[in-house]
Amino acid sequence: MTEARKEYKKSKQSANRVISVAKEKKQKECESDSNDPNHQNEIFQIAKQMVKEREDIMGSNFLKEVSGRVTVDEKGIKDSWKEYMEKLLNEENEWDQCDERPSHPQILWEPPNIGWKTGDPDGMG
Repeated sequence: MTEARKEYKKSKQSANRVISVAKEKKQKECESDSNDPNHQNEIFQIAKQMVKEREDIMGSNFLKEVSGRVTVDEKGIKDSWKEYMEKLLNEENEWDQCDERPSHPQILWEPPNIGWKTGDPDGMG
């Protein structure tokens, strides 16, 4: 083992010891605070924050319409999305009007020939 590697392992062990001591100290501190009625409110706030961070974002609170008006109610947001999607799906696209289309499809990729027998049901040759 090289000298640099030995030094790295020694530093890593030292750092892990410091971290474990700090974690243990903080855990004991939190355990003693959990029984204190003054700190119970803080514990509930931390738990509530942790739950809120894990929630999925299900929708938005507001949406700016095409007209520039900001909509905040759920029905208005849904109607705005419906209007947008209908417009998007019903408008003519540039490629629909193009007359120059290839007469046959172009093959961009062919599977490689790997030499397996095609008659073998296991495919193992």
